[in-house]
Amino acid sequence: MEIDDFKGLLGQTFTIDFEENRVEAELNEVKELGKDENTGFSLLFETKGESTIYAQKMYQLYWPEGEKSSFIFLVPVRSGETGTSYEAIFN
Repeated sequence: MEIDDFKGLLGQTFTIDFEENRVEAELNEVKELGKDENTGFSLLFETKGESTIYAQKMYQLYWPEGEKSSFIFLVPVRSGETGTSYEAIFN
């Protein structure tokens, strides 16, 4: 996956398959991690109203409109009353 795969999807809703629970999450941030085009990038997804914090590990991510899915490693980075944020880093 490349950063360009996600830039046009900022603000859109993805579905994350957290084992037995599918949760909708908005893509809130797409960020380059360096100035060189070969450096990595990060994605930040935020669930809405989901108070459960799932462990960091590989989860299946379903793209908007159900066009495709990918497995990505997600790490919970913030949690609050409105939901939980998960970050994925690609090198």
